Amino acid sequence: MGEFEQAVLLAILHLGDNAYGMEIRTLIEERTGRDVAIGAMYTTLERLSRKGYVSSRVGEPTAERGGRAKKFYAVEEPGREPLARAEEFMRRMRGEPSGPGRHAPDRAGEQRLLVDPVRPGVLAAVNGPVVLVIVVLPTCLERCAWELA
Repeated sequence: MGEFEQAVLLAILHLGDNAYGMEIRTLIEERTGRDVAIGAMYTTLERLSRKGYVSSRVGEPTAERGGRAKKFYAVEEPGREPLARAEEFMRRMRGEPSGPGRHAPDRAGEQRLLVDPVRPGVLAAVNGPVVLVIVVLPTCLERCAWELA
């Protein structure tokens, strides 16, 4: 799941019953400092809906919208799972305790290589507070693994 899809799901969760397109867009712009194209917003909402991550309902028509109704969105259970995996991955990357069998953060000077079980091609080399994220492409897997050894 991409960063923007995560931002949309998180915005919907934050807005609750008031999660409709323009409010979702505004919240993302405020929180990220990025401009969000309205077309990108609705394309992403449609894609998340097709994946079963969000559902929608049409509200009552309002005079302030010229008699048009707002379409409200809610995050469904299948949409919560990738968010939880992404949050867990970020905790592990920061060296914070996470998930079952939580571990303490690395001490300064410790070095280790982490492999994300959700995305096996993403590695992180941790040296104390420094984290280097490495994306391994299938075409260079052997060479990259050799260079890391």
